Amino acid sequence: MGSNPSNSSLGYIGVYGADYWEPKTGWEWIPGGPMYAFHAQLTLTWSFMILFSVALFNLLPIPALDGDKLLSNGLSLVTKNEKLIKRIMLVARVTALSIIILSIGLTIFTGKMLF
Repeated sequence: MGSNPSNSSLGYIGVYGADYWEPKTGWEWIPGGPMYAFHAQLTLTWSFMILFSVALFNLLPIPALDGDKLLSNGLSLVTKNEKLIKRIMLVARVTALSIIILSIGLTIFTGKMLF
């Protein structure tokens, strides 16, 4: 053990306890009390983050996902030139796939350097 930064006569293992904060009044009407409201809020926030991330991933212009069809239909509304639409779609697909592959690859590569 090292010496505690607050009190050198005490031992220290690097763990600080958290202070207890009494919940504010007004949450007594919820069945289960204020901690139920706190955990429900955290669960909803986590669920929103996960579902929002899945929705954004689904909008990528990859042929197996919906974003490919949305971009193709959107471009056909702007121009009727099929060659231009195919070129733009190819660039968008390659860019999206490159971002995903680089993200996975760099995560694996840098993750190995962390340990």
